[in-house]
Amino acid sequence: MEKENNRLKRHLEVILNAIKEFFRHILRIGNKESKQEVVYQITDYYDNNDFEKSDVYDIAVDTEKEEELFDYCEIDNDFVKDKEYDDFEI
Repeated sequence: MEKENNRLKRHLEVILNAIKEFFRHILRIGNKESKQEVVYQITDYYDNNDFEKSDVYDIAVDTEKEEELFDYCEIDNDFVKDKEYDDFEI
């Protein structure tokens, strides 16, 4: 049972990562309506604790919806600095 549970958890992680990549892709090249729909979806995932602040940061950074999503998730400059620092650690 534990082995199956771990397998399912890994499977869900893969699916969530694919969703995050898909959302980021839409935020970068989608039309206005699709970008706004993705914002609604991201905030739902965030409210349901499926996404953390770092997930939202990774999806939204350097997109036209960055400010809106950062405001919603209370991603401030301190978080951004910490995130950028963490990205350079190996």
